[in-house]
Amino acid sequence: MSRTRRIVRTVATVACGAVLLAATACGGDSGKDDKSAPASTAPVTAAPTTAPASTPTTVLSAVDKAWRTTANELGKETGETAEFACPAGGFVLEGQLWGTTEYTDDSRICPAAVHAGVITAADGGTVTIRFVEGRESYGGSTEHGVTSDEYGPWSGGFVFVR
Repeated sequence: MSRTRRIVRTVATVACGAVLLAATACGGDSGKDDKSAPASTAPVTAAPTTAPASTPTTVLSAVDKAWRTTANELGKETGETAEFACPAGGFVLEGQLWGTTEYTDDSRICPAAVHAGVITAADGGTVTIRFVEGRESYGGSTEHGVTSDEYGPWSGGFVFVR
């Protein structure tokens, strides 16, 4: 009796584009040689000895995280207020900011505060927002060097309390 063992390599793409290489042992004691396998599928005798390179992971700093936070991430209801700290040295990315004076609740808080003239990106500061009912439309504009986009109907919004 002969026992054949093959290692089958499987490549799968997982979250964030990382590639996972897994080796699975196949085969068994069938009582005869495995001569039925086509010649083009020669058995692999060993699994790889090194793991494939992984996709680089981006680690956000506390400043980056704060400046990317949207109002709806605070989990507040209409009529409630919240204070939020925007650290000094922040950045304003284009996009994810809708409205002028009143912003959609999925807008980023700190860039909206710069747009509204409440803080500067260089100095940061603590802002207070009040959650309001959504509107039928939100106008876009460029204020204090930051551009917000217009948007149609949205379910919730926020304004800055001065």
